[in-house]
This record gives sequence, structure tokens and C-alpha cells, in this order.
Amino acid sequence: VFPIGLPKLFDGWQNTLDRLSPVIIENEFKKFGWDFKSSIATIVLTYPYFSWFKSEKRYFVLLMEGIVLIKKYFPGIKIILKPKVCFLYYFEEFEKDLDDPDIRLSTIALPVCAHYSKVALTINESAGIFDFIVAGVPVIEYAEYKEEWVKATGFSSAWINTPGFAYVEDFKDLELEISKASNKTFNTVTHNELDRWVGTSKDLSILCNK
Repeated sequence: VFPIGLPKLFDGWQNTLDRLSPVIIENEFKKFGWDFKSSIATIVLTYPYFSWFKSEKRYFVLLMEGIVLIKKYFPGIKIILKPKVCFLYYFEEFEKDLDDPDIRLSTIALPVCAHYSKVALTINESAGIFDFIVAGVPVIEYAEYKEEWVKATGFSSAWINTPGFAYVEDFKDLELEISKASNKTFNTVTHNELDRWVGTSKDLSILCNK
């Protein structure tokens, strides 16, 4: 086994995103009736009924609070609600009840969302946020976990202490982090910093010589 780090930190992956993302995002914006130059925020959605979350009702309260604060600190921004395709059903009624043309459910790929987002919020833990960290987007997890889960695992979110990431459980703390994202004081991370943190070598010659 030869550890080379994460391919998403390689230049080839970034070049592919630069090439393909504009067409993908433009098609999605056309479907929503949004201007191609619109700024977006992405809310990454997980399954609301996982047993380690406090309750599905609280999940949607946290989601609504996140939407309110994003709209407050990023006036006029479009918001993409991004669940996994298999969980789309659980959020369709929520989107319908919002009745807001600036907030839409989407199945677009997360790396493309990350390429264009001003801020990313996840309601409870999601592995998909790494695309946003790689893109240098402020990433915030707003969560409520059961005490039993925290006691059993020794932690709440597995992302805590990851560079470019903030974990909050309180509405006031969420507002603080979103305000930082808005005024560009959020502690985002560069590719070089991520390379050092992950241990990416990017030297593939070892594979070619075997």
C-alpha cells in the first residue's frame, strides 16, 4: 500500500471541475429559473431519522434556522438544498411548504455546488462537506446529537478539529459563524494547508515504478 493522499486535492481533479462545472451549474440554474450569475449557498442534508440525532422534528427546526440566517447575512442569495438522491423524498414537502423560488432541492453533484457556493451548511454530520472544504468554502455543521451517542463515541461530529470547518449546536453560535462567512473572516483553509493536514504526496511515480 502506497499512501498518496486524497485525489480531490490533486490538480487534475480541480482542472476537471473548472472545465465541467460551468455547463452543469448553468443547466441547473436554467431549470430553476435562476440567473447564471447568481450566488449560491448549499445546505447539505442528511437522513433526518438517523437514531443518533435527537429527533426528526428538531432536524427541520435546525434547517429552518439555518435558512433564516443565510438569507439574513447573504441577501439575495440562492439556496440549494442538497440531500442524497435516496433521501430526496423526505424534503419534498418541506420545499413545497417554503414556497420560495430562491430555495430549491437539487440532485446536482456536491463538487459542482462547492465550486460556486459562498457558504455551506450541513444539518448534522455529512461526509459530503469535504468537497466544500477543498474548495475553500466556509463549512458549518449545525447539529443536535443524542447524549447516548456522544457518550458512546466520545465525540459528536467526526469533523471537529478539521481545518476550514466549524461545529455549532447553538443558534447564536451559528449566527456568529455565518456572519464570519459573510464578512470573510471565517477561517477557511488553503490546498497547501489541507495537503499537510491530510498528508498528500501527489507523487505518483512510486506507482509507475512497481
